[in-house]
Amino acid sequence: MTALRLAVGLTQPHSISILNNLASNTRYAVLQGDFKKAISVKILRFVGTVVLLFGAATGNAATPPTPVVTSITGYSDGFTVRNGRFTGQIALPPGATNRYKNFLASDSYHMGNPAANPYYWDIQGSNFGAAKGALDFGTSPNPFTSITIVSWSATAIRVKVVASPAFLSCAIALKVKNSTGQTSSVFHDNVAGTISGRGAGQCTWYAASVRLQKGLSIPPTPWGTNGSIPPVGGTDNGYRPKLWDCVIYAGHIAIITTTPVQTNNADGSIKWAFTVSEYNAQWTESLSTSTRYFSLSKPNSKNQRTVTMGIGTNLNASYNAYGYFR
Repeated sequence: MTALRLAVGLTQPHSISILNNLASNTRYAVLQGDFKKAISVKILRFVGTVVLLFGAATGNAATPPTPVVTSITGYSDGFTVRNGRFTGQIALPPGATNRYKNFLASDSYHMGNPAANPYYWDIQGSNFGAAKGALDFGTSPNPFTSITIVSWSATAIRVKVVASPAFLSCAIALKVKNSTGQTSSVFHDNVAGTISGRGAGQCTWYAASVRLQKGLSIPPTPWGTNGSIPPVGGTDNGYRPKLWDCVIYAGHIAIITTTPVQTNNADGSIKWAFTVSEYNAQWTESLSTSTRYFSLSKPNSKNQRTVTMGIGTNLNASYNAYGYFR
């Protein structure tokens, strides 16, 4: 091995092996250095420590390094999603569950328009490459309705992952494949559905989920109303329960999931019966249903009715809905 400077524009010493081709009595040099290739060149002549040569690359390029995923963070909405993850139930009485806490948030509110969706994940690591590659979340069946890569660099990938409104949670086994074909080891994580910040398993999430699945709008805030329901003893204000009404209580929301059946009583009073469905009424992040009623008295001398039975909830036997959203 001889250290030489080459007359082909190189400025750093490189190693050259001189080989003899006995069949043709020709001498060749094999250059190894910053090229990341072995380059075979035919020696024309030596001039001191300068060699004049010609030739072409004959080896394989060095294999690019394998991508490595180290973490996933993301968007914060100032409510229940922080750094891309659902923060869990706001309050936890004894016996309550918090099964989706710290799960990555896949928000479905902008399901049909990913560009308008502010929620994103930042996949962090190394060796992703400058050119866009591919992501495989390792889910089967795939619960995501769209996966949009927003940006890609050697150390960070921003992606918007959207699920359907019915999506509750799943595990992922992420692999990053760079543009030259190298694939990372599996990075395991968990994902929970959110709807404009309403986290999986919560009462607000369920009410919004049902309405979105029916093609209906959702309350602008988690417990938002666009109408009031009088308390028991209050004067009838014209509210009549309807299918898919969100009914709102103090710190809780449920939804009417059957068409109310009206009964006109002989004394002139009116009663409606229907099913109320709600998540997390007992802090267990699960669904419960019950038959509920709303009733009005017979008209008084001024032809006015009063509320005689309010819309109850599994949250608390004494709670009645004070508002609705439809």
